[in-house]
Amino acid sequence: MLLTTAVVQSFDAGLLYGAPLAGVFVAVLFTLTLVLWDAVLPSSATRVGRVSVTQMAGTATLASVLVCALVAGYLNRDGATEPRQEHLWYALDGDLDAAVWASPDSPRSDWSRGLLTDPASPLPTEFPWRATESMSHGPAPVAPLQPPEVEVLDDTSAGGARELRLRLSSPRGANAVGLWVDSTTATVHGATVDGHRAEPAENFGFRFWAAGPDGVEVTLTLSVLEDQVGLRIIDLSDDLSVVPGYEPPTDQVVLAPTVVVSRSLRV
Repeated sequence: MLLTTAVVQSFDAGLLYGAPLAGVFVAVLFTLTLVLWDAVLPSSATRVGRVSVTQMAGTATLASVLVCALVAGYLNRDGATEPRQEHLWYALDGDLDAAVWASPDSPRSDWSRGLLTDPASPLPTEFPWRATESMSHGPAPVAPLQPPEVEVLDDTSAGGARELRLRLSSPRGANAVGLWVDSTTATVHGATVDGHRAEPAENFGFRFWAAGPDGVEVTLTLSVLEDQVGLRIIDLSDDLSVVPGYEPPTDQVVLAPTVVVSRSLRV
């Protein structure tokens, strides 16, 4: 029961992770059963005979796993078969009313090459948590999605310091919300998100999952560099069917589909 389930589920993990994990699982599970050999060996077998059979079975199992892994690795080497897994993200800029398709990977099929038509480059506005990473991308239809909202609950200043208490929420009920502070307008010295302390950073930002319909409360302690603090707000969901004209691939599986709606504001 354990063996069949583990092997079948490992297929979805892909060759890179699934095959080694399945091989290790099979080897460990079989090795644990070797202690039962004493019960099935004839009573006349000597201790040396039992040990020899056990060692031979263990060695044969490990050798079989290694051979199968090598053969599978060769048969499924890069380029040997058409890739079945794709990554596709959608980003809508609520300020510009513009959208892009993007992927952290290069296009892997005719389907993704038809969407990701532009050379890879960083997209820090659309995906601030990957601000420096190059993304394959291309133009996308504008979906009628509401951008996330920000409510200023409290705003106090003393000297060059400022404390902002905000509430982030997603009118469209997205899975997560996020916030990034423009480092040219303020430096974050302390922050709490939903009552939990967040480490300050030069380019401070976060994504918070399962915020709920009431959103999440954020407190920022800042030293201000300009009169207003620049913020970038996003929310994330995973249903690409909300994009007009989107057609999923027929021969590929889209892993971790992502829909991002963002906006900027100064407070």
